[in-house]
Amino acid sequence: MDSSHGHCRADPHKAPGLVSQFLPNMEYLLIAENHYSEASLAPMQNLVVAMMRLQRPHNQTAVLELIDLLNLWLADNPELMRIFAIWLHSLLLRQSKHPLAPPEVQDLKELKMTLAAQFKEWAHESEQKGLEKGL
Repeated sequence: MDSSHGHCRADPHKAPGLVSQFLPNMEYLLIAENHYSEASLAPMQNLVVAMMRLQRPHNQTAVLELIDLLNLWLADNPELMRIFAIWLHSLLLRQSKHPLAPPEVQDLKELKMTLAAQFKEWAHESEQKGLEKGL
């Protein structure tokens, strides 16, 4: 207790009473994603960077290329590959401006094939809309 101001100064490493039993005891690294440009991320080869790049892809080709990289990096870990496929599928569902309804996928190869077909369909639809507006 800080008697000069009447405030209780709690030690940030100790919580009072029962609460102290439920405090997480983990270290973490805060990553300021917006401080990295695509050019600075591209040469880095790790899963965190792949996740950052997939959350803000520059185009559809970049998504497919990143999926290829993840396939290489995760070839020896099928469970993690499946988790990335599910995460990326849900991310794309949230971010897509187009209706995206690919079937549930279980691996990144399946996701890439589905997305490549979907991207071609969207390009064709955009082209048709452009032709209709031009007429």
